[in-house]
Amino acid sequence: YHELRGTELHLMFQMQDALKEYEQATTLNPANITAQLKYNSVLLENGEREQALASYSQLIAILQKSVSDAKDKTKEKEEDADFDKVNDKSSDEDFVDARASPVSLPLSLEQESKEAKIAYMAWVFNHRASLWVSRDENGFFASDALVKAIEDLDTSLNLSGKPPSSL
Repeated sequence: YHELRGTELHLMFQMQDALKEYEQATTLNPANITAQLKYNSVLLENGEREQALASYSQLIAILQKSVSDAKDKTKEKEEDADFDKVNDKSSDEDFVDARASPVSLPLSLEQESKEAKIAYMAWVFNHRASLWVSRDENGFFASDALVKAIEDLDTSLNLSGKPPSSL
């Protein structure tokens, strides 16, 4: 609701109210990447580049940690499965757990797959590229704007599995 309300206010150019709604959306669900990206978009439109950069950096750090944690959990599960095979343990327990909750909604980053987390991170790098090519408060572009934007776009493409050379 808060994200949709923020979008409505954003489209009506009521930026401060939109920021409040996006903040509420991310407070209620910190894994709401879309609301965080929209929040950053409003910050950029308001000329608050430093705050937007800090927000992008924080979001990227959260996603990188989340991907790293997912890799660790995947490795642990593989090791547990190998141990179970060696020790001939039954997997009835896992089957019962799966039946107990056949539908799980992704309410947090912890529940997302590693691939989804990497896709989120690629999306954030793609959005952060827009920060670099936005004008500063004096109406000028930073001297390294294009280089940074291209680096972020390359990172986004590499994370998504589409190397830039294949384009």
